[in-house]
Amino acid sequence: MLTFLHTADIHLDPPFSSLSPQQASKRREQLRATFQSMIQYIRDEQIPLALISGDLFDSPTPQMDTLRFAFSAMEAAQNCRFFISPGNHDYGSKVWDAFPLPQNVTVFRGGQLSFRTCRIGEHEVTVWGWGFETESLSKDPLLGFGGVDTRRINLLCAHCTLDKPDSPYAPVSKKELRAAGFDYAALGHVHNAEHMKKLGNTYYAYAGCLEGRSFDEIGKKGAYLIRLEKEGDQNNSLSFHAKRIRFTRRHYEQDTLDITGAEQMQDVTQKVAQLISDRGYDADTFLRIILRGQVPTSLLLSIPVLEDQDWGVEMLRLIDQTTPMIAQDELEHDPTIRGAFYKQLKPMLENDDAQIQATARLALQLGLHALNGEELPW
Repeated sequence: MLTFLHTADIHLDPPFSSLSPQQASKRREQLRATFQSMIQYIRDEQIPLALISGDLFDSPTPQMDTLRFAFSAMEAAQNCRFFISPGNHDYGSKVWDAFPLPQNVTVFRGGQLSFRTCRIGEHEVTVWGWGFETESLSKDPLLGFGGVDTRRINLLCAHCTLDKPDSPYAPVSKKELRAAGFDYAALGHVHNAEHMKKLGNTYYAYAGCLEGRSFDEIGKKGAYLIRLEKEGDQNNSLSFHAKRIRFTRRHYEQDTLDITGAEQMQDVTQKVAQLISDRGYDADTFLRIILRGQVPTSLLLSIPVLEDQDWGVEMLRLIDQTTPMIAQDELEHDPTIRGAFYKQLKPMLENDDAQIQATARLALQLGLHALNGEELPW
């Protein structure tokens, strides 16, 4: 039985530009810790083979200490063979020529399909792959490939897109992947992991990112642990098993909350706290909540004030998509300045862009408060 790990899209050394410098530095260290936890798992479980399907680093010019960290970590797992296929983020020579690679690390170079054969325990294994040399790779590297020697175990380690012929990121067709005859295709580029699939005799999957870095990458991330056994020289009966392994503690999550009936900020605070408790979100959660429902015009939500409270989560972000309980029919026919103010905002209130709608709703609430001579609550 051959056991190996499939990971991808780790993106070490990202800028985290939406965060403060202090928060960004903390997140980069957390991402390193997740990578280190994966390496420790490889060592503890004596995993003999690991496939990294692109974008180990977030850019073609990562910090030198990040390179030292990653290469030293892999070198410390000396009983594991690492195969890396650079992607559209860690392309080119500056990454891979900065230091001598550890002896247990192989990096595929060039946009052409190539292979390395190695002995892993009792198995003769051929690992295939390619590497991005620039930010894009417009050709399908499998195009015209004649197929593998099916007597061996054949693994593909590749950063690519599937069945998107116009993609600039190694557009591989499922037809070519099926015809190639790999036993397993370890794919990278899609950050949200997909379930294991099969084309002909080839199992394949996108591993997803090792740790989420934004609300586009929600859920608990990790890698695939694969076990396969190939029997028979000609029939090549394949026993295959895949398991998701979580390596990160931190995770991004998104939820919705109906705050209809809330009349004061305190009511909203209680509803948010209840949602966090009911869902079990904790100090390792980066949480985004979309607020919905109908609220009175007297309730002016201060999103910064709400976000700044201690909710017991790593980070809280709120998006206001509530609808003010305003008699819009009355405002439509109101001959006073209130009606004129409403009509100026109406195109934005009906805009398809949620952010424009939210801004217009807030402007309407504030404006009506001001026109009524009322004091703003914050």
